Amino acid sequence: MNKISLVASREYLKVVRKPTFWLATLFFPVFLIVVSLISGLSAQEAEKTIKAEAEASKLIYIVDPSGIIGQQYRHDPFTVISEAEPGIVEVKAGTADAVFVYPADILTGRRIEVYAKSKGLLSDTGYPTLATNILKQSILNGLGDPQKIDAYSAGYQTSSTMYKNAN
Repeated sequence: MNKISLVASREYLKVVRKPTFWLATLFFPVFLIVVSLISGLSAQEAEKTIKAEAEASKLIYIVDPSGIIGQQYRHDPFTVISEAEPGIVEVKAGTADAVFVYPADILTGRRIEVYAKSKGLLSDTGYPTLATNILKQSILNGLGDPQKIDAYSAGYQTSSTMYKNAN
């Protein structure tokens, strides 16, 4: 039994004395921390970009037959309209920035339609994210209703249509 412990301690010391053991042991936690920091900073930058996109918008139409979107989104740059088509025409013409359509069955269908002017690959995700955040904030304001709590926890699909020119 003494020989086994002697061999084990010798092998342990052989491994622990190598610089590569210590580099690997210390590198992995440092690597995880660095990746976490980069991810967090990236998420903050993306959120700032989306917020700036919303603040820079002149006019965003909201079509809400479901009635779920709260009163806090019924001021500039948001305007509630009853049908999407006139808003889509304005987006294509460049007089409106986006149209968010929340269908009547939004709590069960979980699909939001977004029509916006294309501003490039990286900026095209801003309006769908904004549309989802508006819905979630409106749901939070109405908590107490079990159906709204379920809707808040759900994932939503956004169907986005981006227009480059007046087509």
